[in-house]
Amino acid sequence: DKKYDTPIFKEVNPNFISRFTKRLINNPTKRLLVGITGESASGKSTICQEIKKTIEHLNMPISVLSTDNYFNDISELIKKYGCFDTLRDNGYDIDAPESFQLQLLRSDLLTLASGKNIMAPRYIPNGTGVSVPRALDVNSQKIIVVEGIATMYEEVRDVFDVKVYIETENDIRKERFLKRAVTERNQNEENAIKQWE
Repeated sequence: DKKYDTPIFKEVNPNFISRFTKRLINNPTKRLLVGITGESASGKSTICQEIKKTIEHLNMPISVLSTDNYFNDISELIKKYGCFDTLRDNGYDIDAPESFQLQLLRSDLLTLASGKNIMAPRYIPNGTGVSVPRALDVNSQKIIVVEGIATMYEEVRDVFDVKVYIETENDIRKERFLKRAVTERNQNEENAIKQWE
C-alpha cells in the first residue's frame, strides 16, 4: 500500500503486527473480530461488503454484523414526540453511546468470538424507532466483520482484534448522507439537513 501515490492506509499502530501475531499464536481457535468505524456516510457498509466479497472469493468463511442493529428501541419516544425529527430537535442524539444496547453488543461479540452463533436485534431505520429483539441469525464464522459507529465505543472496542477507522471528506459524506436519508430512511431533505448539521 505504501508504494501507491495515494495509499489507502494513512496510519497503522506500530504495535499492531506484534500484538496481532501474538494473539493468533496464543488463541488460534478464537474467531477474528474486525471492527470498522467512521463518521456517518463514510463508507463503512460499502467497505464491509467489499471485504466480504474478497474473503468469500478466497473461499474463507465470514460474517458481517452492523452495530446499527443495536440501537435502542425508541418507538415510544417517537410516539411521544410525534416523529423522529421532533425527538432529535429536542436533544436526542442517535449516535451517542447511550443510544445503543452496548452491553448486549459486547455480550454478543464475545459469544461470536468464542465460536457460538447469536440472534442479534434488528433496528428498522424507517423513522419508527422500532428494534426487534433476537431477529437476526448471525453465524460465528472464522472472520467476523462488525461495522458501525458503536464499534469503537469504550464498552466494546477492546473486543476487536483489528480496528479500522474510515476517513472520508465531508462534502462526499454529506452528499451520501442526504441521499440515503431521503431514499432509504423516510426523511425529507430539510430534516435530513438538520440531522447532518
